Amino acid sequence: MDTDAIPLAFLASLFTVGALLHNAEEALYLPAWSEHAGQRKYMPGTATALLLNLPLGLLYLHKALDARFIEMRTFSWAGPTVAIGLLLLMPLLFALGRRFQAVSASPRVRG
Repeated sequence: MDTDAIPLAFLASLFTVGALLHNAEEALYLPAWSEHAGQRKYMPGTATALLLNLPLGLLYLHKALDARFIEMRTFSWAGPTVAIGLLLLMPLLFALGRRFQAVSASPRVRG
């Protein structure tokens, strides 16, 4: 398939649709899956991530770099910085999630 004819904006739209499908798959199947986590079962979101998000994201990145929409010089430091930053934030985000879950599960007093 010749991807040169595909407009960058259209690829961005396809990636957005892929991300929405990925999130929908997780929303539908993740709650039930979490009851059996750690038992080597299919994790919701894996298929859409590998079949849609990864190839569309890589294709978009490739075309954006070719079109000089993204500069390789900037991407070479910004990409790893964002990835490392997100990894470092994960413990904080999990802690916040646990805190919000505890607050939402507590009984509310009505006056």
